[in-house]
Amino acid sequence: METRAEPEGWTAHPSTDAAGRAGGEGRRKLPKARWVAAWALLAVAGPASPAAAEDGRGGYPGLRTEPFSVRGTRTVTQTWNGAPLVLQVLDNARMPQTPAGSVVFAYLNVARQNNLGELALASGGDSVEYRFAPALATQPEAVVRNWGSNNLSVTNVSANDSTPIRIQAIGPGMPGTTPLALPQNTPVTLAPGAAAQGPTGTRAMQLVVRAPGEDRSVVAVIGGPADASGNNAYVIAVNAEAITGPPGSGNPPPPPGYYATTTSSGFSMDLQWGGSSVFVANLSSSVSPALSVILRRK
Repeated sequence: METRAEPEGWTAHPSTDAAGRAGGEGRRKLPKARWVAAWALLAVAGPASPAAAEDGRGGYPGLRTEPFSVRGTRTVTQTWNGAPLVLQVLDNARMPQTPAGSVVFAYLNVARQNNLGELALASGGDSVEYRFAPALATQPEAVVRNWGSNNLSVTNVSANDSTPIRIQAIGPGMPGTTPLALPQNTPVTLAPGAAAQGPTGTRAMQLVVRAPGEDRSVVAVIGGPADASGNNAYVIAVNAEAITGPPGSGNPPPPPGYYATTTSSGFSMDLQWGGSSVFVANLSSSVSPALSVILRRK
């Protein structure tokens, strides 16, 4: 019988034949880090309930009530507050409770090698969601979501050990973000990871974001009335590769999680929010220059 060496970083998943015997030819192979996340679900769930076993369901009722955990993690940040954090492979960050509104979760693969990264996200007992982090990227990936005050667990499950991923979660009032004041008609400088917040006034306003030079920068804007999906958070990239979005503009759709991207160094949003607060955060790479933000009357 031909023997094949297992690729580095992968482990075999034994299949069963028609008689239920372990082994066989058609074996599936998964990254070891994926097995860690899979075993975590079993660790959380525990054994099936007697009632489930009796009626053949084989269910795991604890899966929806216990927090997500990962066996074999290197470092666990039990009380992550959303502040910028670099996760090494198998590091885990846990946010005990998310806001009951839109949160922007951004992540960037900061590996020097050409390594594809991957994160495992879990919240409130839902199934684990895997998100890829492209290699050598300069624009963060974004997830805009309302996790409904549930917890949030993030684990770096990349296949290559040399794949650190920088993560950040931001939203008004979150303890990991202390926003600067955002007065009207006064430019505010935001370094990567920083935020600002201020009232919009009862008249029509305009929020203008500018980046110096040609460096790609990403900003999140949160506030105002929610759309049909309950979202009121918007992620925008300037000095991007293409002009995309916003919805209804006739431009191509933006990348997942984004509201719009532009090839220019500036972007403006019209705000008529009736005096409600606007929250702005710089989600750019840590090596990107600071952004300039101004909230002005139209």
